[in-house]
Amino acid sequence: MNPYAQQGSFEVERQIAGFAVSAGYNFNRGTHIGRIIGRNVRYSGNRLPDGRPLFERINPLILQNNVFESRANSFYHAGILQASKRFSKGFSFNANYTLSKAIDESTDFNSDYSPQDQLNARAERSLSAFHQKHRVVVNAVIERWGWNFAPIVLYNSWRPFNVLTGFDAQGDTYVNNKRPAGLGRNMGQGPNFATFDLRISRRFRYSTDERRFVEFIAEAFNLMNRTNFRTINNVMGDVPYATLGAPIIGNRNPASTPLAYTSTQNQRQFQLGLKLYF
Repeated sequence: MNPYAQQGSFEVERQIAGFAVSAGYNFNRGTHIGRIIGRNVRYSGNRLPDGRPLFERINPLILQNNVFESRANSFYHAGILQASKRFSKGFSFNANYTLSKAIDESTDFNSDYSPQDQLNARAERSLSAFHQKHRVVVNAVIERWGWNFAPIVLYNSWRPFNVLTGFDAQGDTYVNNKRPAGLGRNMGQGPNFATFDLRISRRFRYSTDERRFVEFIAEAFNLMNRTNFRTINNVMGDVPYATLGAPIIGNRNPASTPLAYTSTQNQRQFQLGLKLYF
């Protein structure tokens, strides 16, 4: 079956002292999301001492019999608060805060190749890989003394990630995303993200014609030079869930160390420009 989405939203807005203030709620449910299930597998017992299910091939002459099915689901809930002011008297402003939760059983075909337990795909339901509980965006335009200032503040809370063993711990070939025993999907907490960007510009006329001028532009990205980590070494080996601690978060150890950060977003950058209008 083809996937489809069910959506709903509700919003209330009011004018308060020159600001437009609103509160809203968004809902989205995805149905019939694709995933791959192995059909040549059955339970053969449980592994001691952690109780992890063991599998065997129904037909030992067939290595794998993978079937693409459209039975996974996703759910998204978001509460949104927003305040904005139109440009007047040299000032405009917009602030947005989103409190949300994204849940799914399979994010997409590439990132979730196959469930941990082929016979219990429902157990894959967890926070989605793109879940962000908090998101804040604040921007403004300020015009003073012929200069235009445009600051932007952005903050995202952490995103989940899968913790993997890095090898086939059970001696079978049904799953390529094995997790430590007892650990659910996307149980790791990745790094958060925060940045402050700034744009400054001014126009200089070089003719009596108001349409002819030179505009000077200076832009700064991640002006505070905050280190925003991007990826994590999520390979832990086949270790017991109890040894991982809670929460499972990244660290600043060498990249080869389990749960160490392996890359970062861009550091502070400056960009200068001139625009000629004629």
